[in-house]
Amino acid sequence: MFFYINVLQDIAGQERFGNMTRVYYKEAVGCFIVFDVTRGSTFEAVTKWKTDLDNKVQLPDGNPVPCVLLANKVRVLLTKKIF
Repeated sequence: MFFYINVLQDIAGQERFGNMTRVYYKEAVGCFIVFDVTRGSTFEAVTKWKTDLDNKVQLPDGNPVPCVLLANKVRVLLTKKIF
């Protein structure tokens, strides 16, 4: 019998949590980095978050934690009229 515990930590890109990220990353085996397609600054921060993760945690074999990049609010772009 296998048990899997899934914990998602959402710090909403808040800079004030930047010094606590090591606590959130502890024992991570995967991550989602989410950006808001309506706010370019959130996409620009993607590299910062991935670099921060890679600097603070690795898998037990020393490899970087795999990440999935997710675009949020895509529907907003799809429903806008483009002229």
